[in-house]
Amino acid sequence: MATKAEVASHKRKREDDSELSPNTVMPPIKKSKNDSNGESKLSGAFEELLSLSDLDLSEKYRIYPDRGFTPITCSSKLSDYYSAWDHTVAKLPYLNNNSSLRNEVKRWPILSIDHLHSPEDKERAFSILCSVGAAYIYGNKDQDIINKVPPQLSHPWCDLADELNRPPVSSYTSTAMCNWELKDGETELKESNMNLLCGIEGKEDEKLFLLLSVEINAIGGKVIFPLIHSLREIQSSPDSDATVELVKSTLNATNTTFAQMLETFRKMEKMDPHSFYFDVRPYLGGWKNNSRLPDGVVYEGRYNDESQFFSGASAAQAPDFHFFDILFSVKHESEYLGEMWQYMVEEHRELLKTLEGQDVLKEYCETREPLWELFKQCAQTLADWRTYHVKLVTKYIVNQARLNDENPEGSGGSKLIPFLRQCRDETTVHK
Repeated sequence: MATKAEVASHKRKREDDSELSPNTVMPPIKKSKNDSNGESKLSGAFEELLSLSDLDLSEKYRIYPDRGFTPITCSSKLSDYYSAWDHTVAKLPYLNNNSSLRNEVKRWPILSIDHLHSPEDKERAFSILCSVGAAYIYGNKDQDIINKVPPQLSHPWCDLADELNRPPVSSYTSTAMCNWELKDGETELKESNMNLLCGIEGKEDEKLFLLLSVEINAIGGKVIFPLIHSLREIQSSPDSDATVELVKSTLNATNTTFAQMLETFRKMEKMDPHSFYFDVRPYLGGWKNNSRLPDGVVYEGRYNDESQFFSGASAAQAPDFHFFDILFSVKHESEYLGEMWQYMVEEHRELLKTLEGQDVLKEYCETREPLWELFKQCAQTLADWRTYHVKLVTKYIVNQARLNDENPEGSGGSKLIPFLRQCRDETTVHK
């Protein structure tokens, strides 16, 4: 697995950096290796993680007991200094649809990111810049796609990307996870209880797709802490009956949670396939392995004005599923999944990196038959989720692409169906 320094190496370099190379991307994240005797080596970072209280886990890794990786709240308004950004994103669908967004952005002042202080405000600003950036580049159906971003947008976008240690492009984090607010009086993270903060099309299918993604990951987040607690007890008291019961209870809860995630995922079929493919999905794409932007995107005044190539928003960037794969010892061969880590919140990457390669739960369960059966049930339910994902992608992307004589591509730049089937099969074979 890449070190923190390696993860940081993808940060945007400025014009005065003589070693700047084009197409800057983070190197693929390599899997951790086991000891030669086949047993997982427990790292000091892993042992430290298990020693942390729930409060310390929240502070260190930005995870929360009732929703996992999903933030407690998202900022819906920035300080007056950034009023131009808030004003634009509030009417983004209108500006985009009437072809006036690009001129609006060029009238922006070039703003500093120095007045963004809280994590919530930084994520709000990044969501705005990513949404406006996607709309600026792709335009509407009457406009040509352009591959150059003006300094009013490129400077703060790249500066904030540096600050967050993520590429300047739309991602799962910017479009969904940090892009919602609860409606007045609501407390539960359900699609029907939330508003989308930054939308490009303003259509119901856009809201449904992104907010259901938040709901699904919030559901999965409810077992993040119980699974960590189980690891802690396995390490401290492996022979205790109480540990066996805790693990049993956690696995039952996890399997139920996976089933609930799948049930919620099925609500995606409320979307109209044509509307999703032609109106919503284009703005989620990045500029890596994208036939619509074969030459990438130039961020004026950054990267020596050389073209850059970044993947767009993808479900593969949701940290929950990487967490579950690690905990249930699902091994994926695709380097694409490792590359998607750079698009996550930095603290979430650190958590996954610390857990990576620790097969503690599997090794504990496979020597205890009742627990092993529950462990395999969880893996199968996770595989069922991925089987349905293949079905959904076929209906909403592959079939629509064929109707338009297009070659279907993942918004993150992957080859869709082969990639998804491989992920599903690797989860199933693991049993």
